[in-house]
Amino acid sequence: MKNAEDLPTNPEKYFGNRLNKADEIIAKIRSDIDCLVEDLILSEDPTTIIFVERRGIHLFHHTFGRLIENGFKIGSVRLFRVGCQKVYVNPKVKLHGNIIIGTDAINTGCEIQTLLQYFKFKNIIVQRIFCYYANENGLKKLTTQKLLKEDQVKYIKKVTGEMYEDLSKNMNIYFQSRIVPMDMDHVYYKYTVRPKFTKTEDLKTALNTAVSKLFRDNLEFEHEDYVPKNIVTNFALEIELPKSWKNLETCLGQVAAHELKNYCDIGYIQFKVKMKRNLNFTIMCYSQIEELNISELKDSCPIKKLNKDKYNCIREMIYKKNKDFSENEIICRFCMQCIENYTSQRVLINLEKLLRDILEERNYKLISTSKYYPSKI
Repeated sequence: MKNAEDLPTNPEKYFGNRLNKADEIIAKIRSDIDCLVEDLILSEDPTTIIFVERRGIHLFHHTFGRLIENGFKIGSVRLFRVGCQKVYVNPKVKLHGNIIIGTDAINTGCEIQTLLQYFKFKNIIVQRIFCYYANENGLKKLTTQKLLKEDQVKYIKKVTGEMYEDLSKNMNIYFQSRIVPMDMDHVYYKYTVRPKFTKTEDLKTALNTAVSKLFRDNLEFEHEDYVPKNIVTNFALEIELPKSWKNLETCLGQVAAHELKNYCDIGYIQFKVKMKRNLNFTIMCYSQIEELNISELKDSCPIKKLNKDKYNCIREMIYKKNKDFSENEIICRFCMQCIENYTSQRVLINLEKLLRDILEERNYKLISTSKYYPSKI
């Protein structure tokens, strides 16, 4: 399926009349998942159920209470990639014996194939896979390779061709209705505000003021309309940066800017804001890392220097476990993400301070509810 963050430049044309039926689509998918859980998953013996990346978590999240109530343990898994190859799986729970997998869909079958091979290597038996829909060709691939039998996969719909495109668009609308970003590689902070904003422009105006102070420039977020505004309001801002680390000292801090400039450049910084019901919202930050200095990174880790003893180097963790890729490939994938995560986090920390003060001046209280940092694998 198309990544739910990788949306078309013309959403009206892509989604068509679906945008006018978003509430109905979301309610239908939610109801279907309720049936999948009540009629099928809860008929299984209680065990650990592993949800695949944020898509699986988002899709089944509203059923977690029922699953836990019936004795199931909840876990999640991430797949890290070098190029187009899956190289590392990290379950967020200790696994042993038999498990169940929950995911949004089986498309090409590649993602599930990686998981099944990983669990087989760990002597973990996958009893069943539950998903919203399964592509006929993807299923055939998995059964042909004898990774599982078709009756081990339980789904709401089995699809081919045009039906797949139709469901993919509906799922995109469902995922976009949530304010938590779909991409697990990016830092985001989640907030609520008291009292509730009277209009969406209240948040946008405060964000414009905060980010303009942070980057010492007049900047303004723009609306992005992927779903009806009564569900989620989207704001976005992309700031192109000249190749001068001096310009980043105010948003990163002098120490971080001075340390990182020897390892890379930052081409631009992007913000994505999603707000629901004028009350809860998330801010995602993405720093585009460019001109990576591989030779410098081979000798040292700038993030470890900046965090001293509080940091576990991802490159060390991944590279020790997987020798299928060169050190250069690992650096380009994981060191780049590490630096991106760190710089994005520094930007959000400083933006939060400004935003909190600005909102307090306008009689709003900013309350932080969660902070997601993807490098804690």
